[in-house]
Amino acid sequence: MRPAQANDEQLTQHLATALSAGDQSTVDQIMLECDRRDRHHPAAPQGAATLHQAALWYASKGIAVFPLKPRSKQPATRHGFKEATIDQHQIHAWWQAMPQANIGLATGLLFDVADLDGWDGVDAWADLDDTPTILGVVATPRVGGGGRHLYVPLTGNGNRTNILTKVDWRGDGGYVVAPPSVTDDGPYVWLSPLRVDAL
Repeated sequence: MRPAQANDEQLTQHLATALSAGDQSTVDQIMLECDRRDRHHPAAPQGAATLHQAALWYASKGIAVFPLKPRSKQPATRHGFKEATIDQHQIHAWWQAMPQANIGLATGLLFDVADLDGWDGVDAWADLDDTPTILGVVATPRVGGGGRHLYVPLTGNGNRTNILTKVDWRGDGGYVVAPPSVTDDGPYVWLSPLRVDAL
């Protein structure tokens, strides 16, 4: 198995084996893979907020939000992302009625999002020669790890699936689940905080 095909736990095991065997070539390959992954998921920032507080924070930065069903990616409102707003009164009303509602962010307004489905998606993105500026990185819950949402500058493009292997695009007419939302698969976490000054 190539280092790029291993999950984090397998990579650690391969490194331990290579070190004990004195296989410097394999150690070097694994260290390069670790460095490459670190560029895609730096250390998570500290701090926490309730879903209600986080929704208000996004709105205060001009990012339109709407509620998702608790522990779900499904909209909790009839028209979903079409109801996304920065209106603080509406946001208060939604989250007071449903405090555990997850947070949906409308894409295609201030930013687009590349949705990397696991390590295959991360590898496909890493193989690109020319990638857009990354405004923020979210770890998304995926079996086997590696799921990422890469926030990028607005392109004007709509949603597309499979733009690369295991990579979808969320743009005009789309939305993503935002931290600190939690689904049955696990939490959404900012690995690299959103650069709101660049929006």
